[in-house]
Amino acid sequence: MKSSWFKAKDIGIATAHYPVTWQGWVVFFFGAALLVLIFMVSDASSHSASDTLIDAAPPAVAVLLFTNWITCRRCEKMCREKKQ
Repeated sequence: MKSSWFKAKDIGIATAHYPVTWQGWVVFFFGAALLVLIFMVSDASSHSASDTLIDAAPPAVAVLLFTNWITCRRCEKMCREKKQ
């Protein structure tokens, strides 16, 4: 059986995942670093705030969806049962 990298916490209409192992923290910090890098690169080449948001949004959404996929695959059993 796979070990759980994340634990689930019910926050009303959604479920939040927080890291509990070093693998979970690596995923968390890698995703956060990618988001910062995406913002910095898009901000350097833009002329206004709206250009920055338009340039940064698609790759940021992709990073967030990928990290969410990882957290859902590696969260505790309760999280997987709740999805079904």
